[in-house]
Amino acid sequence: WRAVNGQLIPEMESDTTGILAEYQPELITYQYSCNQSPTPEDEKQHQWKCTPPYNSMAHFQGIEKPWKSKFNRKQIKLSWTYQQKAARSLWFQEL
Repeated sequence: WRAVNGQLIPEMESDTTGILAEYQPELITYQYSCNQSPTPEDEKQHQWKCTPPYNSMAHFQGIEKPWKSKFNRKQIKLSWTYQQKAARSLWFQEL
């Protein structure tokens, strides 16, 4: 989106998917089953999070914040990409 002189509403500059991919380093882990094809039905609403810059950041909400809940160290599994399970495991692993 970009500002246009004389307009209150921004104008769409581009809708090219993946245009920022070349500027992003390799992902450490995936979220929302973005590495699976086809995408599971209950994850399809999150498909917009599978492209840069959204796929390189984990935003934990509410009680899903790793530091607000219990976690079993034996459950660390970076390959489990459903929802934010792998990102949550990575958070504990890095801690």
